[in-house]
Amino acid sequence: MEFASLNLQRVFLVIYEFLFEGGVSSGVSRDIILLWDSVKVISTVVTLLLLTGALYSWIRLSQIRKEEQQQYYSTLAKTVQQEVVEEKRNERWEQVLRHANSENPNDWRLAIIEADTILEDIVARAGFPGETLGERLRGIERSDFKTLDEAWEAHKVRNRIAHDGSNYLLNKRDTLHVVDLYRQVFEEFYYI
Repeated sequence: MEFASLNLQRVFLVIYEFLFEGGVSSGVSRDIILLWDSVKVISTVVTLLLLTGALYSWIRLSQIRKEEQQQYYSTLAKTVQQEVVEEKRNERWEQVLRHANSENPNDWRLAIIEADTILEDIVARAGFPGETLGERLRGIERSDFKTLDEAWEAHKVRNRIAHDGSNYLLNKRDTLHVVDLYRQVFEEFYYI
């Protein structure tokens, strides 16, 4: 039994002509060529439909995530708002402002420490996990807390005051800046 040798060049030529020249000179039957053309058209249509479906799904998923986030923020804000007694919170905030606007540097420190205590109460009541304010802030995702950076910046100043005491140099401008950071956070949670 003899085997005929396989001419690879001829095989690749037939494949090339079939794919790129329609198979006319390759000896492939006309029915196969028509079938191949139909498969190309159908696969193009199916691909376009699948891409359209994927794009629609991505857009819709983005919309759902946005709605979900808005619902979460409103629920979180309502929870904090309901748990805090309005008279008490306004009184505490007014006291922070009085201390911040004082001419006494010790009052400035007290304003920041009191504002940080209010922040700790708000974050604890909102249900964020952790023992200390620092732990709670570390566990919060930015999507859950729009003013997280402001809270961190203000809390870091409070920590420097607590650790350095009267050695920490604080001026009125810095005090008002830090109190304004707390104000932004408190407004997000409808505390003031």
